[in-house]
Amino acid sequence: MRIKSIIVSLVIFFGFLFASHSASANVFSINLKPIIKIDRTELRPSSEVQLPGKDTRKAASSSSFDKIQNILNQHMGQPYVWGGNGPNSFDCSGLTKFVFEQALNIHLQRTAEQQFNQFEHIPHRNVGPGDLIFFSYNHGKTIDHVGIVVKGNNMMVDAQSRGVVRESYMAPWWTDSIVGYARVFN
Repeated sequence: MRIKSIIVSLVIFFGFLFASHSASANVFSINLKPIIKIDRTELRPSSEVQLPGKDTRKAASSSSFDKIQNILNQHMGQPYVWGGNGPNSFDCSGLTKFVFEQALNIHLQRTAEQQFNQFEHIPHRNVGPGDLIFFSYNHGKTIDHVGIVVKGNNMMVDAQSRGVVRESYMAPWWTDSIVGYARVFN
């Protein structure tokens, strides 16, 4: 009889645990429609970042990118904190917002989704240092992450669970989540 009551208690406990987990997860889910139609063939990274071609906005000039890189270098390794706007901790969009404001006095919106909607989109073949790269973990229904493209083969700096890091967006955990690139500069 004791084993039976232990089993019943465990079933009730795990049932409650899964029910409360599902309920709490649903509280935070956002069901947004895709904002633009995405041609995923344009998003696939090539083996190397290329400089812009025919886009109306130009990639960051060398001096502008040097200012961006200088601010990024000052904050490498700082911790990730959800909602962090700097200067001592960041989330992904807090980092991009902070860097562009400090380096070039360019105001970016607060969230990755807002930043995605704020600027002109470009295909991967035209991406250059200083452009933004966006990721979605649900096939474009929401924009969930943003990084700043830096010099090197498909490299970016972003704020994530490991803090502010420089890494390749060609890593397997990133490539399937890329939903677009944005040009910030006029």
